[in-house]
Amino acid sequence: MNEINVFMQELKVRKAYVTNTRLMGVIGIVVYYEDFVDIYHLDFEEYGIDGFKRVKSVKTIEVNKEISKIIGGLGGKLKKIRMNQVYYLLKKACDISMAFINLFPILDASYQDLLKKKVSLSKEDKVTLYSRMCVDIESDESLINYYIMRKVGKDTIYERFEEKKLDFELTESPQTLLKNTIKKVSKNTYRVKILIDYKNRYLITTATVDVLNYKISDAKIIETLEITSTEAAFILNKKEYIIIYYFSDTAFEEKFYTDHYKLMKKSYPQGNLYTEYNNNNNHVDSNVYFLNDDMYGIYYFTNNNQLVVASFEEKNIDEIIQRLSHYEALELNNEFLVDQSLIYSFITSDYSNFYNFLNLESRD
Repeated sequence: MNEINVFMQELKVRKAYVTNTRLMGVIGIVVYYEDFVDIYHLDFEEYGIDGFKRVKSVKTIEVNKEISKIIGGLGGKLKKIRMNQVYYLLKKACDISMAFINLFPILDASYQDLLKKKVSLSKEDKVTLYSRMCVDIESDESLINYYIMRKVGKDTIYERFEEKKLDFELTESPQTLLKNTIKKVSKNTYRVKILIDYKNRYLITTATVDVLNYKISDAKIIETLEITSTEAAFILNKKEYIIIYYFSDTAFEEKFYTDHYKLMKKSYPQGNLYTEYNNNNNHVDSNVYFLNDDMYGIYYFTNNNQLVVASFEEKNIDEIIQRLSHYEALELNNEFLVDQSLIYSFITSDYSNFYNFLNLESRD
């Protein structure tokens, strides 16, 4: 049976949504048809449409599980849009890149019909669309962080922040902003220190940014230095709270996921990782921005019947402990506070026991 081509066939659409995360460089789109739901992940830096799933069900839990897997990490709210706006965004993403379309057979078989569609939005429609996709800028810090983030990603939406076109280039190609530190030096001027992951190397750039009426009026680079991965790790260093549980019931992990279906799941050789993100991107509104501050907590079920829970925030870990205390199948074994992040090193290691990873004895 051939898949339905939604770009060619006239189908009834029940509703369509976009996440209000465009200033982060990525958005999710969810389109509800009569008998199925299409979910897209769009990247406006370099990947285009880089995530897609057709859910052949309209049951809320099944759909929400898939939404969480594909766009659950974006940290935004879903805002209703029209189908011509959906097509407009999908075509814009295709303009960025078509490199990943072949990973999704349904899209690979139908994207030519998407490209042929004539989609024209009025100025008013575009204003409405961008107001749905973008959060309101309410501080100089969030303005600067979003501006630097989009500049580093070579995402042209940064132009919306500039009072006039500026000669201010931080990278030659799309890269990742790991950390940005903002310090006010005068009424309208801020000094920023920008740590950039340049794939195989790290750059730290110092610059000044002038802000006037929530617009970037000027920006100038003072210096750019290349640093080692060790130096970058030191700059990114944060305390990490880690809790160790044991569970004997092999069915517990599935029950946990059913109860927490909005978590993003990823499998590793030694276990399964479930990531819980904040439901907003308020971490951008800070004088110190970290890339991974959108994470609320992570839950790693190892093949050795350990559940390893981690968070960078003490209040988050306290709330998680309280939440997990209701499960009789879980036995709390140990608590750690470490001065540097260990959890991802453990997850990507060959170990399935956290104590063996640390070369420590388990606490009885």
